[in-house]
Amino acid sequence: MYKVLLLGEFSSLHNYLKQGLLACGDVEVTLASNGDGYKRIGGADMPLPECSSKSLFRRLLYYYNYLKAINKLKGFDIVQIINPSVIPYIIGKRVVQKLKNNNSKIFLVSGGIDYALVKAYLEGKFDYYVFDAMPEVVPSYSTKSFIGRLRVGYENYLTATVDKVIPILYEYSIGYKTEAISSVVPVPINVTKLEYSENIPGDKIVFFHGLNDERKKGTKYIKEALERLKRNYPEDVEVIIDGKMPFDEYVKVLSRTNIVIDQCMCYGYGINACISMAQGKVVMASARPETLQAFGVESSPIIHIKPDVDYIYEKLERIVINRAMIPEWGRLSRKYVEDIHDMNRIADMYMHIWKNS
Repeated sequence: MYKVLLLGEFSSLHNYLKQGLLACGDVEVTLASNGDGYKRIGGADMPLPECSSKSLFRRLLYYYNYLKAINKLKGFDIVQIINPSVIPYIIGKRVVQKLKNNNSKIFLVSGGIDYALVKAYLEGKFDYYVFDAMPEVVPSYSTKSFIGRLRVGYENYLTATVDKVIPILYEYSIGYKTEAISSVVPVPINVTKLEYSENIPGDKIVFFHGLNDERKKGTKYIKEALERLKRNYPEDVEVIIDGKMPFDEYVKVLSRTNIVIDQCMCYGYGINACISMAQGKVVMASARPETLQAFGVESSPIIHIKPDVDYIYEKLERIVINRAMIPEWGRLSRKYVEDIHDMNRIADMYMHIWKNS
């Protein structure tokens, strides 16, 4: 029996991976997580301590409780850390040492903001990126500050200690040295639990863009392009731009949506786009050739967009002109996630990397 510890959560990635691993058989999986903060994602077998207080006493108590929890995590064949930020950087090196001493192999998923990503951005490896809209993130990794040196020192130590870094997208791979990383492994989703519905527009094509993490998504570009589309095709389109709605209402809106506009500031797409595609939605998101090549595919049904209003508008207008293709695009979306993102396939990919590293 293979014993696996998944440490931390990131948009349900570890939750879906756990489900896929358990379906493989002969694997015992423990997910230690606080539910990815405010998202409160379920599926954890063991809670991780968390602290949002700035009180020195509460922070010290948090570090003590975190180390106490880590001390219990022993005897695993595999420990996989979802992102450096799941471990408090103040005690980061000590936590990593304990995990390394008490378990067999350690792996790090690269799937969010970390020093390697910021470094790649500063080295000019992106034509555009989310840090263009969020420049305040970059200085937090500057070695000119004491906190920055602590954070960077911890992340460099973590990268040097793990057996492999596993990127989930092309963009998360380019900041690391080649020998430190595995091949890119797509995000997993539980496709079978997501009901597919044929995507047939009514009198109007319904476009939806959710308002959360607006700068990160490039909402200002998407919103302007959608508003232009609405002005030019008032009888053909319905545009919904909202994010401050109850979950039940969100589900209703999504159920009648034909086109989901996710985000345009990155090079790749995430789990939200995959979930929409599994339901038969046409998704507009970042899907550059580098991203698809890293997945081993030449094309995808995702309509690629970038932070350029005219570029996004052109893609939106093309959908209106070719509305008869929407049902077929929806079917191709479902097939794509079945082929590329199915959690059982992804679990096999992780097992192969773990066993051969």
